[in-house]
Amino acid sequence: MRTLIGRGLTAAALLAGATLGAAAPAQAAEPGLTVSATRLVFEPGEHGYTGTYHVTVTNTGSAAVGAAVKIVEPVAGAFRQLRPGVACMFAEPVDGRRTLDCDLPGGSLAPGQVRKFRVDAEALTTPRDYAMQGNDTLTTVYSLSDSAQATASSPTLFRSTTGVLRNPQPYVQDRDADITATAGDVTLTPNGEGVLTGRVPVTIRWNGDAGHSGITTETVVPAPFEARGAGPDNVCMYPYCDVSGPMYPGQTIGVELEVEAPADTPSGTVTTGSIRVYAPLGNEQLSEDTPDVAVAPFRITVG
Repeated sequence: MRTLIGRGLTAAALLAGATLGAAAPAQAAEPGLTVSATRLVFEPGEHGYTGTYHVTVTNTGSAAVGAAVKIVEPVAGAFRQLRPGVACMFAEPVDGRRTLDCDLPGGSLAPGQVRKFRVDAEALTTPRDYAMQGNDTLTTVYSLSDSAQATASSPTLFRSTTGVLRNPQPYVQDRDADITATAGDVTLTPNGEGVLTGRVPVTIRWNGDAGHSGITTETVVPAPFEARGAGPDNVCMYPYCDVSGPMYPGQTIGVELEVEAPADTPSGTVTTGSIRVYAPLGNEQLSEDTPDVAVAPFRITVG
């Protein structure tokens, strides 16, 4: 098994935002905790939709409660952060949508205390001129010391580009990633530090709206060549590099992936490598026989 590096394994932000929608009733809970949540309204923007819903948690018991929050996102890849910011970890997905376990913002609840926080989401799909409806967002608050818990269901609506929420059509998200990649050839030359280096120019285009946490590349080269990074702005665990966060339909990015070889590699050596591109969701693990989303070959020449 190989684990791909994914973006968004923790969430943190500063408190900010605006109220949206009307409150949805909480489900019945065991004594001690209640939760309610406003509906989530996605507002259209230049490259997709953004929205925030508000959560209210109350300790109705007579003792302090340490609590946590579990969120099932309405659209695969939509979760962005809680505000105030807290740490989150991915749990088992629900129908292709991520489930997140998060600390309760603000920590423990005193008896009778009411706690409010916000959840930001983003749906990177082409805005439509008609309203849409997604899956409900589920927010569960649960005690860390016993089985007390409560769940609130938040309706999810996409406002049309004309400002309408009426008569929404179902939002149908792509299940499979649609991505293309091309790579240029590279010539390795001495870098002054005892090795030969060069950069492979790669262009990646995202064409659909399938859920993903970001774009990860794998640089595959024969020995004695090695993958050595993707510049200071990208996180790498060779031969893998996170090269982008979530992308919107039609977006194109460029990145240069570094390849190196020992200084004694004979001049004129020519071989080939490839760039494999993945679009993982959450903490998804891929096996060796999982198909790549896109593969881009390139030629290596030692100058």
